[in-house]
Amino acid sequence: MLRTFLCLLFSTSLLSAQPYFSDQTTSYLSNTNVSSGVAMGVVDMNGDGLDDLVRLDNARTLTIDYQTTTLPFASLPYGQLAGSGKWGLAVADVNEDGFNDLITGGFNDLALLRSVGSAPGYQSADVIETVSFLQGVNFADIDNDGHTDLFACDDVNLSRAYRGDGTGALTYTPELIEPYSTNGTNHAGNYASVWTDYDDDGDLDMYLSKCRLGESNPMAGTRMNQMWQNDGNNNYQNVAGSIGLLPLAQSWSADFGDYDNDGDLDCFIVNHDKLSQLHRNNGDGTFTDVTAAMQLTDILVPGATGIQCNFEDFDNDGWVDLLLTHYGGVGSRIYYNQQGTSFTLLPGGATSFPTFNLSKFQSAASGDLNNDGYMDLYVGYAGGYNSPSSGNPDRVFINERTGNNYLKLLLTGTNCNVNGIGAKIKIFGPWGVQVREVRSGEGYGIMNSMTAHFGLGAEVSVDSLVIRWPNGFTESATDVAANQFLRVTEGELTAALPLELLSFRGENMDDKWAKLSWITAEEVATSHFVLERSGADEDWTAISRVTAMNRPGQHAYTAPDHTPLAGENYYRLRQEDLDGSFTYSEVVGLEFGPSSFRVFPNPSRGDLRVIWQDDPSPITLLDLSGKQLLSWPADYGDRLSVEGLPPGVYLLRAGFETRKLVIR
Repeated sequence: MLRTFLCLLFSTSLLSAQPYFSDQTTSYLSNTNVSSGVAMGVVDMNGDGLDDLVRLDNARTLTIDYQTTTLPFASLPYGQLAGSGKWGLAVADVNEDGFNDLITGGFNDLALLRSVGSAPGYQSADVIETVSFLQGVNFADIDNDGHTDLFACDDVNLSRAYRGDGTGALTYTPELIEPYSTNGTNHAGNYASVWTDYDDDGDLDMYLSKCRLGESNPMAGTRMNQMWQNDGNNNYQNVAGSIGLLPLAQSWSADFGDYDNDGDLDCFIVNHDKLSQLHRNNGDGTFTDVTAAMQLTDILVPGATGIQCNFEDFDNDGWVDLLLTHYGGVGSRIYYNQQGTSFTLLPGGATSFPTFNLSKFQSAASGDLNNDGYMDLYVGYAGGYNSPSSGNPDRVFINERTGNNYLKLLLTGTNCNVNGIGAKIKIFGPWGVQVREVRSGEGYGIMNSMTAHFGLGAEVSVDSLVIRWPNGFTESATDVAANQFLRVTEGELTAALPLELLSFRGENMDDKWAKLSWITAEEVATSHFVLERSGADEDWTAISRVTAMNRPGQHAYTAPDHTPLAGENYYRLRQEDLDGSFTYSEVVGLEFGPSSFRVFPNPSRGDLRVIWQDDPSPITLLDLSGKQLLSWPADYGDRLSVEGLPPGVYLLRAGFETRKLVIR
């Protein structure tokens, strides 16, 4: 057992609504004037467990924005990359120093930027033997030797594979895989690739989406998608036709995810000249087209050409949804999974995004940008597919929570590749079996988070969790609590989070303040607890931090909230380990009546009026560190002067009640 939660008080009246996204660009980013083309990434770059942003302004100027515990993100400009605009991006720890590196490229251009270790930054790009015109790109351990390799899609010539040796060197090695066209001698038209174990036999296969502009013959080799099946000995055979994944269309990208929770990976293919298609995995290595059966016949909007597709559980209900982005000014869409029976849009034609105009992004990368267990999006707009438009900069879309639970895992390999790329994770519960794979480089040139994310709906635990690492090593755990971020090192799953939270309670103390208390057992490598609060329409805010005792046995803790909100207050406990892993408790709900302590005008320019209807108490003015600046006796009167204080945010306290005061 990883962790057990026995919550004795919690509220089931939490926020519950269809998921939607809000535009939080100005809050999250110091530089909001970045316009990407296709290539972008949401991924942890520095190993702290938080997803960061990799951005290419005008498709060439690199900036990495690091997520921290405060906003905005910490921005690290790298500068303009050599060559023309970049079409593909992938991230992995190629030199195995604990920090992720990145690959990008375009016309006659393929370059690796290597991290410089603990100090944020990247060395000058190492030019790799080039491809003619890079499209999608992936890191994967193709030969399963424990080091990360590279696969680069080439729009003009045969795609190329490069062997990694763990030092950061990548050497062109055609023996790894050569995805020749099986019809004709023209091997071009390679747009996007997915390295996936579609047949669940323990080795990586590769699906290649192919498109050739101007080619009208659907049987041309430049247009025939390929599934390169691995026989377990790194010998590959194209079986796309025999397994039912040959749409004979102009295909731009594809994704594999388990939409029906039966434990195998289904496939969605983005086509341009015919309907995009959803294929169900039959469990025997073959696929059936279920586009119509799953009510996706409107998946190709008139006038639209799909670009990116992504299976992701955006509402955390335990069933992966489908994001489809479009080129040509047509709004992108999320199709919500109805427990494997159909996919639907929001009712009434509503968009999942702030406005219809803001939904017209054509590229997007997903990850958890505020570390709340819900998947967010970084999106880009362009006048042409990879022709960024400075008048329509990128956006950060934050997923507004729905109250459902989640589980997140970030893997570190020891005997296999460092990032655990190619690992398959399954969780078992009332939903059936959910499956995730760790991948680097997805869609048409984007990088999604390598943290495996599962929505759990209302379930507070996972019956069992199974990780099959790329080298075949398998480990499992049972009764895994919800709302955890697990940092799992290969072979150490059961030791990931040994703490037991026996109880978490909340008490309303005479409608003035809240008393939160909790009891733990068997604290090992536990750093601290953070008490967080949310109102009915507010995000979670940290209100206190308590250092853990970090020793065996049972331990009791308490923490007050002297400034509860009027109305509904929700509390949760974040427990963080020394390695940065963390988990959340269940939620405690408390109700408080209207406050008897009122301050106005607020903001103020000098004079205040205070109404304090409770027992007489002195009134004190504090700065945000808690230092007392001014004090007035209880019989002073209801009019106070704060004239002469510099503009800023202060705290005004009377008895157990505190109010924020803004002085201008």
